Amino acid sequence: KSDLEKQITTAKNNNYKLGIIKIKENNEEASVFIDDILSNEISIIRKSANVKEYIINKSRRCVYYTVMHMDRFALNFVGKKIDGFINSEQKYQKCDILYSTVLCPDDADTVETIINQLNSDTIEVKL
Repeated sequence: KSDLEKQITTAKNNNYKLGIIKIKENNEEASVFIDDILSNEISIIRKSANVKEYIINKSRRCVYYTVMHMDRFALNFVGKKIDGFINSEQKYQKCDILYSTVLCPDDADTVETIINQLNSDTIEVKL
């Protein structure tokens, strides 16, 4: 089983919520947002034992977070934090940021449906 499958199973078996956040940069020339997240210059999610970070492919500029015990309010708050950073920092003005969120099991409950939803429900940060 993959890490995500294990987390989904744990969430289901213990009646927990699992928040999943995908952040992607499309502009390689101005790709500083994910670098700043990974270097902890900005904090999108407070890292703890409940948070896992996955860098899918550094050259594709995509990072995923899974957060055990997350609720809809907290998941929406992460989206607002992303929007806030992008809109308030001059150095992110040329970034092309996309993000999406899923709350398991409310929005999806299998790896396949989660990935499909993360890929189809992407929000583009507009400046």
